[in-house]
Formats: sequence, structure tokens, C-alpha cells
Amino acid sequence: MKIIKLNTVGIISEIEEHNTIKYKILDIIDNMKGGTLDENDIKISKLDHTDHENYEKSYFKEIQTIIQPYLYDITKYLKCGKCEISSVWFQQYQPDDIHNWHLHPRTTWQAVYYLEMNGEKLETELYDSYKNEMIKAHDVKEGDLFVFPGNFIHRAPKNISGNRKTIIAFNLDFDSPRLTNLPL
Repeated sequence: MKIIKLNTVGIISEIEEHNTIKYKILDIIDNMKGGTLDENDIKISKLDHTDHENYEKSYFKEIQTIIQPYLYDITKYLKCGKCEISSVWFQQYQPDDIHNWHLHPRTTWQAVYYLEMNGEKLETELYDSYKNEMIKAHDVKEGDLFVFPGNFIHRAPKNISGNRKTIIAFNLDFDSPRLTNLPL
């Protein structure tokens, strides 16, 4: 087996409307029933992942039109014509919660909207298989949308703060890129 290094990108978009929508979305999520996950090296205090194919959730309806222009810009950057959201869910991490190393099967890209971080540095960590090392998404902050390839192993590190962290995650699928201007 020969291992080669391939370069790719992660994309961070600052959601300008974040301060306008944050508390409304948190209120919706706080008033929703959600499950918990506590097994092996995963502990998430509240989530709705079992309902990830429901696109009628009220919190998703609130952000869907807001994130569309950002997804459009990402779609154009990737030289694609169409982007589809294939799953959506929220996760709330209380102190000491963790979502250890995992990836998202059957998706080309994954996205995390950092809805609530309370000034804490609780960003997603990625695993670089080529270098066998962890990469922190250092520039990510509350109100950002972070999009990265679906085959990247990643985790939400242990919440060592005294505050709750809330994210909305979704999987993205893009159509074929338009690379007709590249030399063959």
C-alpha cells in the first residue's frame, strides 16, 4: 500500500445574522424534547440525531434561509452547481460531555454551526491521517459555520468549560464540480 498526501480545504463562514437569531434558536431547542447519548467515549447531554432526516424542525426552518447564501458561496467556491442538506440535528454539550473521534458516512461534506460557545474555545478537532496528528479548527468561534470534507475523522473535544456548548450539524452533498476550464 502506498500512501500519498492529498490537499483539501475547510471553509469557515461567519454568519452575520448570528446575534439576531441565536437566542430564538436556543429557546426553540431548549423547549424541545431531545435524547441523550452516553456510551463508550461519547457523552452528549441533549440531541435530536434520531430525527436527523426531519427538515421541518422549527430551529432548522429558522436558520435554513439564513444559511442559504453562505452555502451558495461555498458551492461556488467548490465549483459545483448544487448543494443539498442530507441530514440535520443539534447537539448540546454540558461540562464534561464529549463526542470522540468519528466521521459521517454517506456524505461528501459536513457542516457545524456553532450556535453557543460562551466565549470558550470548544472548536472541532480534526484528525490528519497522513501526519497522524490532530488539527484544531483554531479560527472557529461562536456564530461560525465550519464546512469540511465528509471523510475527515473529527471530534468535539471534552467540554472542560463550565458552560454549555450548542451546535447544529448537518451533512452536505454537492453535485459534480464544473472543471471544464482545467487543462486535460
